[in-house]
Amino acid sequence: MSSVAEEKKVKVSPFSIEIDTPNNSDYVIASIPGCKLRSALKPNRLVHDNRTGQDVVPIDASLALSSLGELPGMQLYVNPTKCSYEITDPLYENSELCGKIKRFLDSKGMIATNDRISGVPPKEGTLDTNETKTLCREMIRALDSGEAQLVKGIRPSQSDVDGLPGKYLLNPGMQTHTTQPRYEEDYENWVNNLGKFGG
Repeated sequence: MSSVAEEKKVKVSPFSIEIDTPNNSDYVIASIPGCKLRSALKPNRLVHDNRTGQDVVPIDASLALSSLGELPGMQLYVNPTKCSYEITDPLYENSELCGKIKRFLDSKGMIATNDRISGVPPKEGTLDTNETKTLCREMIRALDSGEAQLVKGIRPSQSDVDGLPGKYLLNPGMQTHTTQPRYEEDYENWVNNLGKFGG
């Protein structure tokens, strides 16, 4: 007979985020190998100046982006039930926005006249349960840190994500060999054993 804890299944509904970093920079999603997403670009973003302690709009960024206005960031969708994800770019095949960017780059001499701006084609894929659980946590951390905005679905709680099947990966997306354990829960024991055996 299964316990109540075993019978209770946590369901996290599909949701998607748009990358919207405080400094207009790209954002790396560690849980998907090679995944770097472009942030929304906003000319009037405030950046903290450590010398003065004030939040300021960088002059070079403001001048460079002022004629472009705001541009949307790339979006990441996850369906935890199907262990699937999709990456989309609002610029893809958006002739109006891409034309605006091309004219801006042309005016700055930053692109050849015959080059075409088209955005990034959609990409989709599937993950295992461990990768999916780790990706969901990474996405809500991006929301919590102000690096992304929720665009579709309901933001899951950390406890909802903790309840998903699978385990959190220690080094998600890593494609090289390492002697470290695969799962976060095994890391402390691994470190302790290193000390015992002089590692």
